[in-house]
Amino acid sequence: MKKTSQKIKYLYTQDNCPLCKKAKEDYERRGIVYIEREVSRIKSPMDEVDREALIQASMQNMELPVEVNYEIIINDLQEREISISVKGDRERII
Repeated sequence: MKKTSQKIKYLYTQDNCPLCKKAKEDYERRGIVYIEREVSRIKSPMDEVDREALIQASMQNMELPVEVNYEIIINDLQEREISISVKGDRERII
């Protein structure tokens, strides 16, 4: 069964956060494509990525920025498996 995947990087940031600014500058310098999300989404998760960000934030003592690597895997039957890995610490198939 042939599978294709698409990787998406999410970065949860907050205004006036020097580490967030540094992470964004680093990503841009290295040409890393990412989706920036406001950290307030972690407090009231709206989707699975936000829930994973909440777990990651708690693992890093709520320090910012929070990075979530999200991979969507689509097999040749068009069934979707979603694999989420958070900074390589955990991986889960839903």
